[in-house]
Amino acid sequence: GGHLALATATLTEMNDPRDDLSYSPIPNAFILFNPVLDTWSYAGSRLGDLAKRLSPLQYIQPDMPPGLIMHGTSDSVVPHSQAVDFKEAMEEQENRCEIKLYEGMPHGFFNQTKYDETIEETTLFLRSLNWIE
Repeated sequence: GGHLALATATLTEMNDPRDDLSYSPIPNAFILFNPVLDTWSYAGSRLGDLAKRLSPLQYIQPDMPPGLIMHGTSDSVVPHSQAVDFKEAMEEQENRCEIKLYEGMPHGFFNQTKYDETIEETTLFLRSLNWIE
């Protein structure tokens, strides 16, 4: 889910020519939970070159929307190092990207014991954009 959501901001060369491109698919911001951000390291051996072409990490550029990524440090599905690497790459391009790491939490942790905390982080992020009071 997070990979697909972020693809709308990063994989812009994959637009279908039949789409009405007067409407931008790029979000104004993104909030992601445990996303796959580097498909090459995640599934490179299975997908070959397609893994690199589908990897949001490969397409970071200036003027991307701001983002918040929340990730558990015990995620056995997607390593939290992907979030750290993505944040660093975003900042190298002078984009805003925040990460909140949740110690010992697995993949999909946000619907478990950390629900209230992740809602609060989301609220703070949206307030920082002046989108909510």
